Amino acid sequence: MTLANENCTVCDGSAKTLSEVAVEQLLSELDGWCIDRIDSNSNSGNKIVRKFKLTDFNAAVDCAQRIAKLADDYDHHPSLLL
Repeated sequence: MTLANENCTVCDGSAKTLSEVAVEQLLSELDGWCIDRIDSNSNSGNKIVRKFKLTDFNAAVDCAQRIAKLADDYDHHPSLLL
């Protein structure tokens, strides 16, 4: 499986949590993504994150709007912070 070629599907909560090894392996296929570890003793609550450095505020807003459109198409609504 190549993660970059996969599509997001709505999760109903019944999916198994990936092991830390599996997450690390899949993230290694993607540039710029990392794990934000909330609890170092558990995978619970951990998030994957990517930071973008853009030229100015308008570029950041444009990027957020493009992410919002794609996320909405997949019915996935991530947290975005400008």
